[in-house]
Parts: sequence; C-alpha cells; structure tokens
Amino acid sequence: MAGVLQHPEMGRFDRVDLLENPGRMDMERAIESIFSGGQPNDLILLYFSGHGIKEEDDSLYFATRETIFENGKLITTTAVETRIVQRFMSKSRSKQQVLILDCCFNGAFAEGMTARKLTPVPVDISGQLSAEGRAVLTSSTDTQSSFEDKDGGIYTRYIVEGIEKGAADTNNDGWITVDELHKFAQGKTQEAKPAMKPEIYTVREGYDIQLAMAKVDDPKVRYRKEVERLAKRQNGEFSALQLKGLDEQRKTLGLTDEKAENIRFEVLKPYREFEEKRQRYEHEWIEALQQETLLTDDKLEDIEYFRQSLGLRETDVEDIRTQYLAAIHESKHQTSPINVSINGSYISIPDDLIGRFMLLGLPLFIGLSAIWANYDFPYFPTTATDFVKRGDALVKKAKDYSWINSHYGQNLYDEQELLEAIGEYNQAIKKDPKSAEAYYKRGYARYLITSDKQIKQIAIEDFNKALELTPNYAEAYYARGGARYDLGDKKGAIDDFSKAISSNADYADAYFRRGLIKAELGAKQEAIRDFRQASELYQQQGNTGDYYERSREKILELQQ
Repeated sequence: MAGVLQHPEMGRFDRVDLLENPGRMDMERAIESIFSGGQPNDLILLYFSGHGIKEEDDSLYFATRETIFENGKLITTTAVETRIVQRFMSKSRSKQQVLILDCCFNGAFAEGMTARKLTPVPVDISGQLSAEGRAVLTSSTDTQSSFEDKDGGIYTRYIVEGIEKGAADTNNDGWITVDELHKFAQGKTQEAKPAMKPEIYTVREGYDIQLAMAKVDDPKVRYRKEVERLAKRQNGEFSALQLKGLDEQRKTLGLTDEKAENIRFEVLKPYREFEEKRQRYEHEWIEALQQETLLTDDKLEDIEYFRQSLGLRETDVEDIRTQYLAAIHESKHQTSPINVSINGSYISIPDDLIGRFMLLGLPLFIGLSAIWANYDFPYFPTTATDFVKRGDALVKKAKDYSWINSHYGQNLYDEQELLEAIGEYNQAIKKDPKSAEAYYKRGYARYLITSDKQIKQIAIEDFNKALELTPNYAEAYYARGGARYDLGDKKGAIDDFSKAISSNADYADAYFRRGLIKAELGAKQEAIRDFRQASELYQQQGNTGDYYERSREKILELQQ
C-alpha cells in the first residue's frame, strides 16, 4: 500500500508514514499530526489494517500492539477510539479526506460522521476536479468479519492491484477516483469471498476524490481490462472463441504470450480461490460421510460453521449441500441389498454402502475395482482392446467438454466420464493382465481426475506396471514424469522425461517439459538446449501452436 501511494506515476503522495504495530500513543499522535498539518488543497489518506473492536455501547476502537483485555473486557486506554480519529478529521483544514479500513466492524466507523452509503448511480467526473469531501472505504459491514490470507487483507490486496495495475480506472480518463477504486476492489473481493461486503461511505461528494493516476495507453492495462470484462461475464471461465479473441488482442497490443498468461492468471485468482473454498467445503462432507453414513445434527452444524469461516454464502454452496443431504435421505429409505454375481456366486452389497461409494466418486472405482475386475456384464465388449477404446472415448469426451488450461495450474475435466473410463480400463486389465496400454491409460485417467497426492501415487503405480510390461513405453515415462513433478520430485521427473526422449527421439513435449524443470533449477544453458530442440521438433511436425511459441519465448527469456 505504501509503495503504490508514494509511487510517482501512481499515488504521487508527497509524504507516506508507515507505522508497523504501533503503541496506542504513537498511533494516535501520528493520526493527529497528519490531519492537523493539512492544508485546504491537501489530500489526506489514512489506511488502517488490523483489528477493530466494537464495545457494547457500539463505540469502535482500533487495536494497537498494547491492546489488552481483562476478564473479557477491553481496556480502552490501550486502543485508539475512532471518535477521536473523527474529531481530528473534523478539525482538519483539508477538504479531501479518505480513510481505508481493512478490519472487523469497520462499517461502524461511518455511523458517527453523518455519512451516507454510496448508492450505485452514474457519476459525472468531468468538471469536478476540485470536489471536496470525505470518503470511508471499508472491507466489510459493521457486523461482518474481514478476511485475510497469507498475503494479508483480501480487500487491501485488490485496493493495491487496482492502483498498481491501473485496472480500477474504468472510464479510461487517466485518474482513479475513490468510487472507481472501491468498486474494483469490492468486485474482486466478492469474487474470492462472496460473504464479504465492502462498503463506501461519503460526505459532500467524497466519491469524486482523485486518488491515483493510471496509464491510459499501457498495453498491459488495456489487456487486463478486457480480461476482467470477459471474466465477469462467465464467472471466471473463457470459451474457446473468447480465448482466441484474447489472443488476437494480445498480438494487437504487442504483448508476449507469457505476459498475457500472467495477466489472465492474476485476474482469475479470486475465481480460483472461490472454487478452492467450495472444494474444501465439499471435502468436509466427504470426510464426514466416510466416518458415518447418517450425520448427526452436531456434525451438520460443524459443517455449517466451516462454511461461514470460509466466507461462503449459503447460496454459494447450495448445490453441494442439497446433493449430499439428498443422498443421505435416500440412504435412510433404501435398505434392500444389491446382489452381484462374481464367478457364478452371489454376494450382497448393502444399498447404503453403494450410496456412500457413489458420494465419494473416485473411491467407487478404487474401492470396488477388485470386485468389478472379476465379473462381466453381458452387454460389455469381449476383448481388452474394446475396453481400452471405450475408455479412450470417455477420456476424450472428458477433455472435449471441459475448460483446460494447464498454464493456470488447473486441469478441470468431467469427473464422471473419467470415472467411467477407469472402469473400462479395469475391465481391459481383467481381460488381459499383460496389457501395458490399459495400465498406462488407467494411470493417465487417474492422474487427470484429481490433484490428491495419494491418487497421483496410485497413478504412478499404474505407469510402473506399464513400464514393467513394456520397458520402452515413451508415453508412460512422460506421464510418470508429470506425476512425479506434481509430487515435488523434480529430479525424478527429469529422469523420466529423459527416458521418454531415449525411447522416442522426436518427443517434443518431453524436451519442453524437461526444459521447464531445468529452468526452475537454474540450469539455464541446459534448459535453452531443450527448448531449442522442442521448438525445432514442433516446427518439423507442423505443430506451431502454444508450446512452440512458449519454447521460443523461454529461449529469449533465459538469454537475457
């Protein structure tokens, strides 16, 4: 925050005082000093990131490093009362004052300053350059928690991004107003933490205050705004046609593919965080159902508490909650066993067990694969090759109908199709236990379906079996290298990619992946050689798409 405020091409503030973990008196004295020294034309900004404490009489305090409680009650002389801050502001000669509060209960601050919450109405910025007033930007309402992560306050992160990247200048006039900055940070915050509701309160047209400058013609800013616009339309996902359009924009603006990728990665970060929290919430349901089929009211309350802690609204997870509650309800009312024929004999599997496996998805195939590998359904094909072909078709379908972007660290495939593919490969292995292809492809499907480390290890075991049956299986070496890299074994991954190249000297992807890891490990010259070999092979093979371009860019990057 201090960096963007004092930057000569961004905030342009003449003076920025940074107080880290101050005591009460130092903090109060610094606030009084900045406001008492203000002149009418000065813009004064006070930013606070920390803990807000709301007392029973609704008074709000900013915590300091000296703040203590006795018997659960705040010792008020160890914290800074916000009424004192408001008094300093009121006495100041400055006609432009901005407060940015990233703390709990911060929405209560504005109640004592006759402020009004800003309503979303069009604002005519032109002709109002000398507008005077006051604005308070808060990361949440007076009854909400303000969330942070390992990088600090989430609202602060997007306040800084809006200024630093210039993305908050929505009307492209070269200035970022308080209103524009807040709307940008509010939108990004709620993409990552929907339960947070940042607010803005103003006095005397305070939303018109020009807080920072933005580069109107910067290609990176223009590209970022286009990415932001498209991301909002489809909740963080891009269609294939939109990606092609963005690539044309990238070329027109003269950006490298790598810079464009970095911008898309940054823009989509809150969407990824939101989806990660949904997955963590769903995981708790799975964990609970692994322990007991019918959940107690206490357990359901614990799951609900976890949802609130993640900053998710009920509407954000309604589909997950409904799915699992419906499955629980169904298991309560279905008690008749299912009879399964295995080699001419019958065994009974209780309905509720089948229901739990269905809920757990992947373990359905891992847990029951031993059973499924020992019986045939009459309508199934009769050869291992037929099963492999059916599995291949399902894997292709899973890819064709999913958004895939490995540059963002995500591989989002259709899980149901992959689960069915695993079942097909199980049958192929049952038909032909020496089918290296079936083991390799089952491992590949398992590798695609999840980021779980245990499942990645199971996939590696499949690749090992395929290589045991066919020692020069280049694709199996390549796939095992990818799994090893995901598990943190970079040297093992390099060894596997090298073996893939030994088995197939034209394996361009293996050169490319090995080059990436060598670059990470600091072996620049070796990485350059791999990227050169990869780019030459891609060109010879008529594959001058994404990986070819990235190979060329990596060479230039490493030569600098």
